[in-house]
Amino acid sequence: MHFMIVLLVLFVVYWLVIYLFFLYVFSRKIKVDMEKFMPDGYASILEQRKNRILSYPMEEVRIESFDGLQLYGRYFHKEGHDKLVVMCHGWKSPWYVDFSKLAIWFYEQQNCDLLIMDERAGGKSEGKYVTFGLYERKDIHDWVMWAKDKQELPIYLYGTSMGAATVLMVASSVNDIVSGIIADSPFLEPYAELKDFAKRNIHLPEFPFLPSLNCLVKLLMKTDLKSVNALSSIQSAAMPILIFHGDLDFFCNVAVSKNIRDLHFPNISVHIYPDANHCSSYAKHEKEYENIIENFIK
Repeated sequence: MHFMIVLLVLFVVYWLVIYLFFLYVFSRKIKVDMEKFMPDGYASILEQRKNRILSYPMEEVRIESFDGLQLYGRYFHKEGHDKLVVMCHGWKSPWYVDFSKLAIWFYEQQNCDLLIMDERAGGKSEGKYVTFGLYERKDIHDWVMWAKDKQELPIYLYGTSMGAATVLMVASSVNDIVSGIIADSPFLEPYAELKDFAKRNIHLPEFPFLPSLNCLVKLLMKTDLKSVNALSSIQSAAMPILIFHGDLDFFCNVAVSKNIRDLHFPNISVHIYPDANHCSSYAKHEKEYENIIENFIK
């Protein structure tokens, strides 16, 4: 009897730990303090960049997602611009943390309109859960359709981290609409990304942890971490795709981008930087990064 009680307690504790990890990874309510990863003084620089972008002529936009959520975006337009870049931020990260400097470069030096949205469960967009691209890919598709109806400029997608994975996941469904995709530090499949992160960073085995976590995802989010793999999407994508990744990435394994490179897709160009960490290729190689993108969108 005592043994059965101990087993029951261990079972309850195990599932409590899994549930807490589920909340940390997916729940909107559990915030991640991005500033603790920043150098001293960098937060004020980001605030200045954010305010600079928000000073551009802007239209606030709201669309309804496939599952009834109100999604919020900002459309920055200037007469004479000849391209539109749809910018997609990463996991639980404000947009201005992920790409405010590059957004300024796109808008001020490359004559690009910008569509910057808050992903579901972030910022001013509704939603209980971040879904690692599983639902965000449908949201991005809807944003692209909004952009297509709004204006007649060539559309490019740019994403970082989870946003990079998402723009790759949506590639095949926007084949005839989007002129190109830029992905910085992507993963391909949510399940594989979480399994790899757990193994490399907290030395946690896949079994029984990941199957248990996926059970909660199926139960509470009505989806499956294995249901989407961006590789199948980019295999059937015709538009040019540009991928950046740092060899020192602690979050999204660079092996993913190296594998894509080694498949030699004729429409995909992959740039790996040995000295760059997660989403830091631009910071480490600013001019080269800009030159590659400038040639790409021309």
